[in-house]
Amino acid sequence: MSTKVAVVIVGYFSSDDLIKLIPQLSLQGNSESLSMTITCIDNSVDASERNKLTSLVKIANVSIRLIFSPTNIGFGAAINIATFEAEFDYLWLVNPDVSLYRDTLKRLIDVANANPPQGIWGAVTLNENNRPDLRHAWRQPSLLNTFSWAFAVTRAVNASGFQDNYKIQLSNPKSPYPVDVVSGSCMLISQEAWHQLKGFDEDFFLYSEEVDLCTRARDLGFQPHVVPTAKLKHHVHSEEISRERRNLVFRAKVLMIKKHHRALYTWAYRALLASGSLLRSILYLIRTDTVSSKAWLSTCFAVLKSKN
Repeated sequence: MSTKVAVVIVGYFSSDDLIKLIPQLSLQGNSESLSMTITCIDNSVDASERNKLTSLVKIANVSIRLIFSPTNIGFGAAINIATFEAEFDYLWLVNPDVSLYRDTLKRLIDVANANPPQGIWGAVTLNENNRPDLRHAWRQPSLLNTFSWAFAVTRAVNASGFQDNYKIQLSNPKSPYPVDVVSGSCMLISQEAWHQLKGFDEDFFLYSEEVDLCTRARDLGFQPHVVPTAKLKHHVHSEEISRERRNLVFRAKVLMIKKHHRALYTWAYRALLASGSLLRSILYLIRTDTVSSKAWLSTCFAVLKSKN
């Protein structure tokens, strides 16, 4: 009996990326042991983009279900719509801007079938030099690692950054290892875990939704794992795009902390985010980089004014 895998891709002006990804997906499902469906839900709300997607689906070498969202509803809400009443053994979330290896899905499925209680699995992301770029999993956000990021004292407090990337695990590159959070760019979820989680929390428009999902999964008794033998490349956005989105990223972090912690903890976390942003604004001002200084100052105010 074949394993049913529902692949879901959320697109936002992603037709050019999908042209490259779809042939890779067809190779993933090229096995008698796998039965794969592909759904792409588009949040672009753009006629030209949707015409390109429609044309792409018509000539694709695999069957693709295409859903056009009436508005940009965000990542989590789009996934929830795409999976409504869907039947699968595993749900595989894949970003359109990734490059898959031929056996990425097979290696994830092999580990998942052997370890059902884990519930969530992720692959290792590689850089252009085929080295792990440490963006596939993170530790749970906390006051400690946020303090270390805010005041640039990561070594002193033995925390490896704003989101600790489990660097120690690279010493054993073949064995699956537990993590707090698996990146949503490539996430395999069992039907049982997805059913109990009841999907993504749609209060998270974009960013931190996978942090919330994995936090709730661990609370339910599941334990997300990274499968080091399953690999992919996740293309890096430009620095300019990252700056434009930073305020949204930080607001989502505040929402995540508020949802899972009490008011005092949330206040302290928000204060650390604002302090770190203000410190970076001052440092860039000293370097006479006024553009970066203003960007970080904007982030500081965004954190302080956040109503989340």
